Amino acid sequence: MRRGRATGAALAALIFGCAPICAACAQGLAVAPVRLDVARGARAEVLTVTSHGDEPADVQVRVLRWTQDDSDDLLQPTDDVSVSPSRFALAGRAEQVIRVYRRNEADSERSYRVVIDQLPTGEAAAGTVRLPLRLVIPLFVEGRNAGGSADLDWQVRRGRDVLTLRLHNRGERHLRISRLAFAGEGGAQDSHDVLVYLLPGARRDVRLPRPSWLTYAASSVHVVGDSDAGALDARLDLVGDP
Repeated sequence: MRRGRATGAALAALIFGCAPICAACAQGLAVAPVRLDVARGARAEVLTVTSHGDEPADVQVRVLRWTQDDSDDLLQPTDDVSVSPSRFALAGRAEQVIRVYRRNEADSERSYRVVIDQLPTGEAAAGTVRLPLRLVIPLFVEGRNAGGSADLDWQVRRGRDVLTLRLHNRGERHLRISRLAFAGEGGAQDSHDVLVYLLPGARRDVRLPRPSWLTYAASSVHVVGDSDAGALDARLDLVGDP
């Protein structure tokens, strides 16, 4: 990674309304794994939906194309990927294996969201609306030209109370960042757990509190973090007036 190199934690209600969302569980349902990667040459991967409740569930599974535009996560129907079964009845304390198939191969990595809905059953009480409970997991499909990597530029813009990390992924693969920290002298860190997905070509701003030990006269800051591509570590100039 070069020149500094970290959300979209709440994809949330962008997916067909405002159904409650959880990464791995929804009122008695759980899914594993919580992320799918289809390697170049592979045609399918599998995930398992498990019921931890006693009542049967009506379950629907879809795959949506996932792109990023400035600060937005965009989700659209797609025929690139199919699932089987796409709808099924799940008995209490049972599990169902779902196969996720790549239908065609692109040149570069493509990103998707697998959406698993536990649909309402029975009659709703008068004057109420029952929404599906929803699980959402990311799916990344490797392209023909595998072997690329995330390649991020970033800068830090300062404000009086916050620092804004401006991120741009110039690479060919996504990056998932799970932690960011501002490192001070003597090893002190102002650390933040985050969930930042930055897809190829995408830009993101991440606002974090300014560390109390960072003076307004400082001209740069040391930023470290953790990602699925390895450790992040860069000293970055501070841009803008405090």
